[in-house]
Amino acid sequence: MHLLKRSELKDAVAAGTVGPNTFYFDNTLATKAELDTKWPRPAGDTWLARYFAPEGKNQQPA
Repeated sequence: MHLLKRSELKDAVAAGTVGPNTFYFDNTLATKAELDTKWPRPAGDTWLARYFAPEGKNQQPA
């Protein structure tokens, strides 16, 4: 397990340290039900998905 600051996440994705299947403890959940069912979950299923290139595309993270 690695603890990253929010400001470090984009660089970790670019470096390959965090990928779409990396489990991520998403603290932006709004309800207890989400906490029970969606924490942790793959980074590609969270707000971090915007940093992963669509499959088959060679795109730089925004």
